[in-house]
Amino acid sequence: NGPNPLDPQKFLVQEESALWLELGKVSDAVAEHVHQGNFEAALQDLARLKEPLDRFFDKVMVMVDDPAVKANRLSLLSRLAALMSSVADLSKLQ
Repeated sequence: NGPNPLDPQKFLVQEESALWLELGKVSDAVAEHVHQGNFEAALQDLARLKEPLDRFFDKVMVMVDDPAVKANRLSLLSRLAALMSSVADLSKLQ
């Protein structure tokens, strides 16, 4: 889990939980599609995260004063980034 393990029990708002739950639903499907080389299907699965991710950024302040809350939220976003990077090298986007 790295230096900042994620603890869903510490989510404070519904948008955190919603993003975490959808991420869990999408992760296995994305991994299977990537394994099969079906990147279009993997991207379609990732697109399911748009709505919960939009709500997360509309309602959740990530960089809060509480270091535990901030670390947990950053860990959630780190997992999202890792999943996205398993499909495409996002650093190539301009």
